[in-house]
Amino acid sequence: MRYYANFKLNKTSKEVVDYFEKFNQYNINQQVCFFVSPALIDGAVKSTEHPIGTQNIASQKWGAFTGETSIEQAIDLGCKSVLIGHSERRHIFNESDALIAEKVKLAKEYEVEIVLCVGETLLEREQKFDVIKRQLTSALDNLSSYSNIIIAYEPVWAIGTGVVAQNADIDEMANYINSVLKQNYNTTLPILYGGSVKTTNVKELKTINSISGFLVGGASLEPDEFYQIIIS
Repeated sequence: MRYYANFKLNKTSKEVVDYFEKFNQYNINQQVCFFVSPALIDGAVKSTEHPIGTQNIASQKWGAFTGETSIEQAIDLGCKSVLIGHSERRHIFNESDALIAEKVKLAKEYEVEIVLCVGETLLEREQKFDVIKRQLTSALDNLSSYSNIIIAYEPVWAIGTGVVAQNADIDEMANYINSVLKQNYNTTLPILYGGSVKTTNVKELKTINSISGFLVGGASLEPDEFYQIIIS
C-alpha cells in the first residue's frame, strides 16, 4: 500500500524537524511520501529519507509569476513528487481544469511522480461520474505517456468533514476511474483514496481491493497517528 501525507498549511520548520525525529524511528516497509508547503521543503528533505513532495507548482517553468513555486525549484530542493489538482486548489483558489492540465503536462516533462487529485462536491454527486471523467480527461488528454502518475480520488464532501464515503462507493468510483483510463488511454493507474482517513476507519478502508493506498490530511500531522494508519 502507498501512504501519502498532506500537511497542508501546517507546521513550522522546527515542527517538521521534530516530526521526522520521531517518525524516522519507525520501521516503515510501505511506500510513504509527505507533501509539505514550499517553505518547508528544504527542512523536510534534510530531516528524513522518506520522499518529500510539493503541494503545488506553477503552470510555467519561470517568469513573472510572483508568489508561485516552479517545478524546477521544487526538484532542486529535493522534491520527488508533485500534488496537482487538490480540491482546495480547485475550489478555494479556483484552479480550472485547463490550468491543472497545464501543470500536469509541465510536471510530466520531469522525472517526478505526479499525484493527480479528482473528486466531486456534494452538489455534483448526482453527476459524479461525468465530473470525474471530465477532470481525468482534461488533465491526461495531451500526454504521450502515463508513467509515474497516480490518481487520488477525494470526494470533496468527505475532506475534513469526518464523513467517509462508503466502501462500495469508493470501490465503484475506483473501478470507474480505471475504466475511463483503460478506454481512453489503454492504461490503468494506482488509485489512492482521500477524505477523512483516520486510525478508526482505515482498517475497513484497506479491504477495498481497487485502491492502492491513501492520501491522508489531518490525521498525518501527528507522527504516531500516521504510523498507526500505516500499520493498521
